[in-house]
Amino acid sequence: MAGRLLSSTLFSVNAVGDPEPIIVKSPECRRIIIRENATPTVDFDLFDRIGGTASRRMLGSSEEFKALPPFFPFRLNDIAGYVATASGTVDFQQLEFES
Repeated sequence: MAGRLLSSTLFSVNAVGDPEPIIVKSPECRRIIIRENATPTVDFDLFDRIGGTASRRMLGSSEEFKALPPFFPFRLNDIAGYVATASGTVDFQQLEFES
């Protein structure tokens, strides 16, 4: 079950400096999906924290983050993870769901 969509936002991601935080925008959010907003153009790296080991995702991929434990939602302004592109600057879409 997909759950009710709580919000959809765009944010820019690039390969310069620190990875961009994935900031929770909805207080009842339990699941977040991020993906490129337009036709996929770049690979991207995910991090659980700044300075952590990158996990590479191929262009066209999406990534899901789930609140832990699953019966507790993320809190407003929590950081679910971090993302950086392999090169260039791209807009990502962040979809937040209640379950």
